[in-house]
Amino acid sequence: MKLILILAILIPYITAGAVNAANVVMIKEAADTSTSNAKYTIIQDNITYRFNHMVNTTTKENIYRIFDARTGKIILTKPGNWECAFSLVNSSLVGGLHGNQNYSALSFYKDGVKFIPAITSPKTIAKDITIVEKSNLYDPTNNQRICILTQIYDFNGLTLKIHNVYNWTVNSYVQTFYAAMLPANPVIYTNAILSGGKYENLSKTLNQDLYRYDSASGKFWSNNGLYMNLTVLNPSISLNNYLFNGKTKTYIKQNGFYNKLYITRVSYPDPEQINMGDIWDIKSEYVIWNENETLWNNNSIENYPEEENIIGMQDTGTPFTGIILALLLLIGGFYINRRSL
Repeated sequence: MKLILILAILIPYITAGAVNAANVVMIKEAADTSTSNAKYTIIQDNITYRFNHMVNTTTKENIYRIFDARTGKIILTKPGNWECAFSLVNSSLVGGLHGNQNYSALSFYKDGVKFIPAITSPKTIAKDITIVEKSNLYDPTNNQRICILTQIYDFNGLTLKIHNVYNWTVNSYVQTFYAAMLPANPVIYTNAILSGGKYENLSKTLNQDLYRYDSASGKFWSNNGLYMNLTVLNPSISLNNYLFNGKTKTYIKQNGFYNKLYITRVSYPDPEQINMGDIWDIKSEYVIWNENETLWNNNSIENYPEEENIIGMQDTGTPFTGIILALLLLIGGFYINRRSL
């Protein structure tokens, strides 16, 4: 009986500790006074992501995207495009930093429940924060819409998953397509490896691009224990089984400003044909951590929610902790009644 009572007392603390192990905090910042553009700070596992409204009238960029990631005052990534970039044959790159992309809708979900961030109550704490952005991308040569893009950013406390769904609206050929990218700060990250490849000391291969065929992940790390890696979670679908990888598929490009990991689906000289109504489904995972090598080997494919399945169960029903306590009290009651007989 004493053991049952002890467990009844300790269970709430044990379960509370497990539940609170990996929270996500999102803070809505005051809009930039010069541009009136909204800014969001998202913090998980001691990593801070800045998710900003980026507007550039010259390149025709009007979207929300990740600006950078940092830990404390250490900037881990350089400003650049993480989310998408591609080009059609005989055209230039579009998407994100490259421009010709305009968002049409932006939605926020806290643990599967849709909400509206407010500057009057800017801090949101959750187990999972999901941002869904819809946008249109245009051909810079004729201003024709190329595709409708749905981007799902999922901050789950430890990793960032980005799910991009491209709904093509033209009949054409894609010449270059970056399924996922990660711009690492070259001052911090001086070592790299592509999955299936060998270790590279980037300080010794400065300004040399590192290539590897048929690779769906890569990792950077520093000499003082900072790590980051990028993995495409469903390469057979996202990368179309590497059928149009051209000369390269995965590579690290160095230019002194960043060491950038590219995982490509289409690369010169082999274009991939697209038809109106075709869907390209790209799922990737970004992990940034300190002294945790086990995450590098955890590249299993998971079931990832489509946009229409994002909204989950409401916070209703009996809490798990309450169920356990009720069972313990019930068992304790039986025990006492038995002894009294």
